[in-house]
Amino acid sequence: MSQLCGPERAEVYTVAWIAALPHERAAGEAMFDEEYEDPPADFKKSRGDPNAYSWGKIGKHYVVVAALPSGEYGLTSTATVAQGLHSSLPYVRIGLLVGIGAGVREIVDEEDKTVDQRDIRLGDVVVSHPEGTVGGVVQCDLVKAKTVGGSEVLERKGSLNSPPLALRTALTKLQATHIKRGTTIPTIIAEAFDRYPNMRSDFCHPGLGGTEIDRRTDTYHSRAGTTISNEARISPKIHYGTVASSNTLEKSARHRDTVLARLAKENIKPMCFEMEAAGLMNNFPCLVIRGTCDYGDEHKNDDWQNYAAMTAAGFAKEFLRCVDVQEIQETQEIGNLILQSLGTLHQAVEQNREDVSRLKMRADAHRRSHILDWLCSDDYSTEFKTRRAKHLRGTGQWFLEDSTFLSWVQADRSSTLICPGGPGCGKTTISTLVIDHLRNTSGLQKPVIYFFFDYQRQAEQTVDDFVATLLRQLASLSQEVFSAVEKLHNRFVFQSRRPSLDDLQSELRTAFQTITDVFVVIDAWDECESVKRAECANMLRGCLSRCIVHLLATTRDDHEVQALLNGDLNLRIRASAEDLSLYAKTRAVELAPNIKNNEGLVKNVIEGVIDACDGVFLLARLHMNSMQDHLTANEVKGTLTGLRKDIGSYISAYKATMERISGQKRRYGLAMRILAWVVHAKRPLSFGELNHALATRPGKRFIDGDDTYAKEVILSVCAGLVTLDDTYGTPVRLIHYTAQEYLFDTWMQWFPTESANIVDVCLTYLSFDDFKYPCLDWQALSSRHYHYTLFEYAAQNWAYHFKNKKLPREREETTTRMALDFLLDRSQVCSAVQALDRLSPEGYDLMCHGIHLTAYLGLEDLTMRLIAMGVEPELEDIGRRSPLWWAARQGHADVVKALLDTERVWVTRRDGYYTDPPDTYGQTPLAVAAGNGHEEVVQVLLGIVKTSVDQQDQQGRTPLSLAAANGHLNIVQILLDTRLVDVNKMDFYFLTPLSYAAKNGHEGVIRVLLAVPGIGVNCKDYGETPLIHAVTYSHEGAVKALLAAEGVDIHWEAPHRGNALDVAKHNMHTGIIGLLEAAGVSDTSESKRKERPKEGNTQRHGGRR
Repeated sequence: MSQLCGPERAEVYTVAWIAALPHERAAGEAMFDEEYEDPPADFKKSRGDPNAYSWGKIGKHYVVVAALPSGEYGLTSTATVAQGLHSSLPYVRIGLLVGIGAGVREIVDEEDKTVDQRDIRLGDVVVSHPEGTVGGVVQCDLVKAKTVGGSEVLERKGSLNSPPLALRTALTKLQATHIKRGTTIPTIIAEAFDRYPNMRSDFCHPGLGGTEIDRRTDTYHSRAGTTISNEARISPKIHYGTVASSNTLEKSARHRDTVLARLAKENIKPMCFEMEAAGLMNNFPCLVIRGTCDYGDEHKNDDWQNYAAMTAAGFAKEFLRCVDVQEIQETQEIGNLILQSLGTLHQAVEQNREDVSRLKMRADAHRRSHILDWLCSDDYSTEFKTRRAKHLRGTGQWFLEDSTFLSWVQADRSSTLICPGGPGCGKTTISTLVIDHLRNTSGLQKPVIYFFFDYQRQAEQTVDDFVATLLRQLASLSQEVFSAVEKLHNRFVFQSRRPSLDDLQSELRTAFQTITDVFVVIDAWDECESVKRAECANMLRGCLSRCIVHLLATTRDDHEVQALLNGDLNLRIRASAEDLSLYAKTRAVELAPNIKNNEGLVKNVIEGVIDACDGVFLLARLHMNSMQDHLTANEVKGTLTGLRKDIGSYISAYKATMERISGQKRRYGLAMRILAWVVHAKRPLSFGELNHALATRPGKRFIDGDDTYAKEVILSVCAGLVTLDDTYGTPVRLIHYTAQEYLFDTWMQWFPTESANIVDVCLTYLSFDDFKYPCLDWQALSSRHYHYTLFEYAAQNWAYHFKNKKLPREREETTTRMALDFLLDRSQVCSAVQALDRLSPEGYDLMCHGIHLTAYLGLEDLTMRLIAMGVEPELEDIGRRSPLWWAARQGHADVVKALLDTERVWVTRRDGYYTDPPDTYGQTPLAVAAGNGHEEVVQVLLGIVKTSVDQQDQQGRTPLSLAAANGHLNIVQILLDTRLVDVNKMDFYFLTPLSYAAKNGHEGVIRVLLAVPGIGVNCKDYGETPLIHAVTYSHEGAVKALLAAEGVDIHWEAPHRGNALDVAKHNMHTGIIGLLEAAGVSDTSESKRKERPKEGNTQRHGGRR
């Protein structure tokens, strides 16, 4: 078509036709009835306008085609187009976004699995049309994470504007015309080909070959897995509805269906996906027209793109013929629209300056919380609040008024107050009361920090945890301390590692120096694991000289603990008669009506309890509990007569409580099952976990909600022996650790059968029908953990209960059979494996055979039973890991020996020795055993696999380097004693075993390696020596050991970093700086560093391994 001269004024162009891709622009320009070579005479393209414009006329409308810059598409780019139009062509009034998209053939309802199918085929046209609350376009990737019912879900945010009235009116008119006469798109396309013959071959229907049409061109792969082949349409069908817009090119059926399912929950069912519309709709509402070129899945290709662009352009031209010129003139110009948007935005900014400040404060608070959580996940504030809520107001005042306590509070030097007391006398109540009192009276001038030791948390309450908790509490109270912790966080996060105990202790000592006066309250010091007590005590004693430290510690009567703390003050804790009387009076209102109304009897109860308790709150609680079921005065009198006041009073009280429970008849069995779980569970159970355990019986295939119990029932049937706080997630516990001790010693008397049933419950739960298959995404896995509260516990601990079961022979075989049935079901094994370490859903098949699981869990008997049943002992998982590999990794020497004794195991003889097969990453059973510190397994394997002692994995690491990297001194010595290892062997990053030990600060390993003749003390990886590594990661002991080594080059300069002293000064580690200066190291200037020639590689090694 010949190009004509167009109008001279730019304001006559009222229609903007926006195209993202070159073939979309070509299709749009082919629709011009008149095409103009030059822009209007008064057109001035604004600076910064990236659009490429074409000028023409369609029907009565002057149209400008605006195209994105080559190679750009998506929401951001189309928003840029709108800005360009506003600045260069502010007179444009309506817009058409014309191009290609991905059609949606079906939407599956995830709840009832019904399928909403649409007859959308390739080449059809989808037009945006308002539906319900959606204006025709929905931005499907503008979402926020939200927790609903314990699971994280994605919620779509915001909404997009509808097209202008002029466009919607014209659309109604065109729809009516199509109903009467059908579409003229094929004719419009044919006319375009007549004007531009060169386009015919590339832009015609892909199914047209001469005059014939391939009836199987349109192929759709359904979600059900079937392939649907449709006859291709010569005349496209027009579909009106919602268009889904995002920044992501849709080419994954799984992702597409996930998005569709999320939108369907909001009753939004898109007709197609595309990538530009949402970038326009709020600033420049327009009509979106998309030709269907694929279905947004893995079968996406370019075959239909040109033709789909032509059908969309054909519809746009047909549509413009229906648009009234006068209605366009009445539509607001884009310039005014955007000015209005800017005005609104400016007003919003002015009105919300305070909100911006608040957001910044919130962001700062979030970062602060993130850093404190990195330091230590639990600051014990929740436990403090829970304990404070249980305190009976008015009790414990005697302690706060005692002269010894007041002397401790008012001391002008460091002071340690030891508060011993018998079991159940109220030590935790007093420590909680003291913390609350000090926080209310001392203010911020004297911070109060605290720690609650707990016998049930001994495994997690490490010395590191103890120090980090105190440091976190100080950091939350002092900005100066927090700033120091923030620097610690930045340094160690950059190095991708956690601070060592030495680092934490050094930081805590420094923190104490910044504070003049501090209160430290430690509860139940005797419940700290005995091997940790001395280290915790020494750490605290080291802080006493840094500032005035008021240390209060409660403990049982344990002379060893008291000697460790070396207190200068002592105040014994025991419940006063006034406290016991107040407690008994408070509980007396719970007695039967005929008893509590008998004043004389109530007085006798109170006096009898006080006398029998002898200063022990716990006994008062047990005795008052024992009277709750009494209905007559004589029953109460009989109980009062039997109360004991001697060393056996606890045992007597617990025995009486258990006998009381035994008399409940129907509720007795439930109570025994509850107590069995609370006593024998490997860790404390939440209420939800316990409830599912109680509702699960052998043979069941699912959880029935009608089988669960109310919290009040669980508490009442156990006659006060069990407690459960209202705080979400808090565990079900026994009333006191003495109850745990009593029931652990006497469980065979009270609930032997129920204890044996625990493993059966776990195996039954793991075999539920809903766990038949593993989860495929995080959302499904989170939902499974939320709805099946015992799932994680059962998966992680069934093996523990299986190993510790005490059953008669016939029951033993039944339980073993249950375990084997579970292990032979590969899908259910995969589901359980996901819960072992919260593996990612994509990694569920890492150990997807039962024999891998038994080897991983150290179940020797079940492993051999599976082999006897025909399971291959050398069976590999997806990572080529055998059962032997998993047993070696976990340190189960008995399983390793049993597998090696099996004639059918993996062994292959070579050069007189058995080989040690590696996994996908090149790590052998010997390597993973050495790297994880399993000494016995290493010795067993070394007896038969000599050839793999120095075998390298895919990163070049040997068993020796892995053991050295993780500080396993004995294993390092064992491997060196074989004389089959190269102590200087480098991995593929040029790191030797000595380099690894230096990087990770394992001083003992360093000294052993340095004693080996020929050790490369100055070995270099990317120009860095072991000494430089030790200094970089602030390992003072390692630096000291390396400085003492013969031949160490203390002056070596690492590329771009300088020598060891330069690095130490950069890290501001004063201790290491002193060591290096004493050794004669001097820092270097930048100029000298540049002049000195360097050896080896000048590239910097990029991170700790």
